[in-house]
Amino acid sequence: MSQSSGKMLISALFGALCLTFAGIAVAPWLIDPLDYLAHGDGVAAPEIRIRTEGLATLEAPAFDSLAIIVERPLFTATRRPAPDLEPMPVAAAVAAKPLDKSLILGRYKLTGIVVSPGLRLVFVTEPGSRRTTAVALGKELDGWLVSEVEQHVIVLESNGRRKVIRIGEDATIEITTE
Repeated sequence: MSQSSGKMLISALFGALCLTFAGIAVAPWLIDPLDYLAHGDGVAAPEIRIRTEGLATLEAPAFDSLAIIVERPLFTATRRPAPDLEPMPVAAAVAAKPLDKSLILGRYKLTGIVVSPGLRLVFVTEPGSRRTTAVALGKELDGWLVSEVEQHVIVLESNGRRKVIRIGEDATIEITTE
């Protein structure tokens, strides 16, 4: 036997072996086991019975009764809607309470700061409002340019004036004008 015919014989045997293993691997997906049991060795396929006695029937509630679920705020601990806040006239608001020194520019509550390599934002909210405004570094807030945003310091500039807002570890706010 020559060397090339020996290689061909080994290749043919290897190919036949691969086809055999492939057939064995695919066989479970080609044969339904219940058909095999029903037609095979005289063994009947198992009978499947579903018992319905004693089971409670469940019906979906009416769609109108689900409306209250949608109306309640999902991310509020009590799931109760926030009370509607009616705007108070400015003169009455000033007379009602003294000026809060923790407010930025006298009217904004500092809500958060984002400092990342590509983004620096200051989040502010007007008291009595649920609307939060994001102001990016280099943008203006009521005529004041946000010139610096760091983890504990924000600097606002307008007409040569500077306001430095320092945030303490206990979330206290100190505002200095330069």
